[in-house]
Amino acid sequence: MKDYLVFSMKSDLNQDSVFKLMQTALTDFSWKTGDSDAQGLYVSGARSDGVYLKVWISENPFKLSMSFNESFKISTDEAVSKKMLFDRVSNDVLPNLGVLLELKES
Repeated sequence: MKDYLVFSMKSDLNQDSVFKLMQTALTDFSWKTGDSDAQGLYVSGARSDGVYLKVWISENPFKLSMSFNESFKISTDEAVSKKMLFDRVSNDVLPNLGVLLELKES
């Protein structure tokens, strides 16, 4: 699995709903909301081991990105940990967020 994944989603959820969903589904992340001048509303989460998730709500379709930094690669069994998180997102987040349109890895 690559270090950066982007899920394109069709969704009708607003920022508050996405924030609550992410907080409930992925409790080991610290979550916040924001508004970027360039890309609009987002919900982002970070975990202490260097994993970051961001949902761009103003994008059409939504974009959920998942990235892994160098500290994550050093501190964990990278392949197993990525697969575990991918499965959690696939099972606990995506079905409640909307319809998956595309997955890109880079």
